[in-house]
Amino acid sequence: MGGGTLIAQGLAFLLMPLITRYYCPSDFGVLQNFQYIAIFFISISSLKFDIAILTSKNEYAYRRILATGIVSVVFITLLSVSFIVLMSSYQYFPLFLSNVKEYIGLLPLITGFSGFFVLFNSVIIFKKRFKKLGESKISQVAGVMSTQISLGFLSFGAVGLLLGEVVGKITALFPYFNLIIHEIKSTLNVISVREIKDTFFEYKKFPLITTPGSLINIAGYAIPILLFGNFY
Repeated sequence: MGGGTLIAQGLAFLLMPLITRYYCPSDFGVLQNFQYIAIFFISISSLKFDIAILTSKNEYAYRRILATGIVSVVFITLLSVSFIVLMSSYQYFPLFLSNVKEYIGLLPLITGFSGFFVLFNSVIIFKKRFKKLGESKISQVAGVMSTQISLGFLSFGAVGLLLGEVVGKITALFPYFNLIIHEIKSTLNVISVREIKDTFFEYKKFPLITTPGSLINIAGYAIPILLFGNFY
């Protein structure tokens, strides 16, 4: 796991000069603002059931929590779509975020893929398949950098950076692909809707207590940066 992370960081460091050559500072400003909007949704995408997975005492409890986490990711992704609909009006879209308005349609993609990534990271840890974590880091960086460099060469501007982030979230899941398919099929075949509902209430401290704390923490550093970015 450590080796994979080191390789991923090294790859990002080596390729960063190419990224900065193809994109201007305003493009990175758009990327930063978009990331700070997205992080609010990403941080709650699994309603913290990814943490609950690690507390599972047996296979049945794990299956119930995983199914609830999957439903949570889908729900928060749909919530991000509602956010887009609301923000699509200039009346509601904050002035200091106007530079990301035309790219906000990418938000559900980032939210959904990031949510599944976070959720299945916990599955990987629960299953003790730690090597996959390092492979995922390398795959993610490779996806981000290759996309951003390619689209930068084609003069895509800020959208190239943003699409790179989306592709990175997708490629991060590649090493987990077989596991994801197997776990989703195995879980949804044995867990009912009622069991998902019961699991939500049984583990309600994760979405109802841990999630708000996470949002407050993110707001503490994200909102000031978004506001300051409007003036500088």
